[in-house]
Amino acid sequence: LQQMLADAITQNATVIFIEPQTQNAVIRFRGGGPVRPYGRITKRTCSTVIAKVRELAQSQSEDSLSPSQGRFRVRIQKMVRTFSYHSISTIHGESTVVRLHSPFERAAGISDLGFGEKARQLFLQTVEQPDGLILVTGPPEHGQMTTLYAALQHLNAPNRKIVTLEDPVTSAVDGFTQVSIRFDMGQSYASALHDLRHHDPDIILIEDTSDA
Repeated sequence: LQQMLADAITQNATVIFIEPQTQNAVIRFRGGGPVRPYGRITKRTCSTVIAKVRELAQSQSEDSLSPSQGRFRVRIQKMVRTFSYHSISTIHGESTVVRLHSPFERAAGISDLGFGEKARQLFLQTVEQPDGLILVTGPPEHGQMTTLYAALQHLNAPNRKIVTLEDPVTSAVDGFTQVSIRFDMGQSYASALHDLRHHDPDIILIEDTSDA
């Protein structure tokens, strides 16, 4: 597991897929583009790796037939790295997705997004509206959170209360109130959003709206 995580970081991957097949299990990486093969392992080794992921995440679900998710940290290349995982039962066994997070990297600004001038101006006009809802959608790992963080960085000011709900927090930013959703403790995006009524935010970022 440690070697796989280190290789993913070295290869600038942001997602690891651990997928059991008929005879063995396939490991694939994604990083800013198409999924690419990493290697194959036996199904027994696959079960061991997933069990270790659950152990690191202190997952309370011991039933491999039930979906489970969690977060864990591992020291790799002299740095403590944050990961999250989600697993689901398939006809060949438990399929798991591990996401790599870098919470202390500098958040991108709007000038880093690669917009043309016309698109940049339209984006600024949109995010500077006094109220409304902005949905940023697209394939996994194609810059949705980077775009949203850039917008929040642009709006970050002492007279604004900005709150983010994430799993886990993408990038630690001064001036934001950042909430890392604890599914293992029974928290969800919906319950966290409900609790925010008492905190009077001006702007809320929700990483995933599936249950909110």
